[in-house]
Amino acid sequence: MVKKLFQEYVYQHPWAVVTEATWLKYPNPFCPHVLDVDVISRRVDDTDGFLKTRRLFTATSPVPRGLRWLMDSDVAYAVEDSVVDPVKQRMELNLRSLTFGDIVEMKETSTFEPHPDNSEWTLLKQHWSCEWKVPIAFVSSLEKLSAQRFLSSAASGRLAIKQLCQNIEQKERPLMFLD
Repeated sequence: MVKKLFQEYVYQHPWAVVTEATWLKYPNPFCPHVLDVDVISRRVDDTDGFLKTRRLFTATSPVPRGLRWLMDSDVAYAVEDSVVDPVKQRMELNLRSLTFGDIVEMKETSTFEPHPDNSEWTLLKQHWSCEWKVPIAFVSSLEKLSAQRFLSSAASGRLAIKQLCQNIEQKERPLMFLD
């Protein structure tokens, strides 16, 4: 069975500021589970003018500590494919887990667009799904734990972006997130 969540959040900052903050988001003290982010590829598509980026995320395992004995590592990897349409002011991020695919599969899609009622604000929509491939007796508990972790991580990520937006708008470079 697949567990799904959807949430929306409004940043009271313009789209250009929020999307810049999104690129600067990691590393940050609000999301210590993300250890590293590497840009694999980045290009502007000649046909549509969209910025297309692929990034590799290295993070601590999303698997609960009690089940980590099933895995060979406490580190997990995910790939994010993003598309930015600067004309329509739309940014879409698609993240999917790469590690432990025989046990769990997680996906997240985040879209950033100007808010329909206030063009100076940005609307974030997040779709998340998780599928555990373990005996049915464990699935409900694991789905609940995974959903809690996603919601907590999403809230921490929003705090980081809000702080970065304030820094960008105040013309301060967000060096506070660098070690």
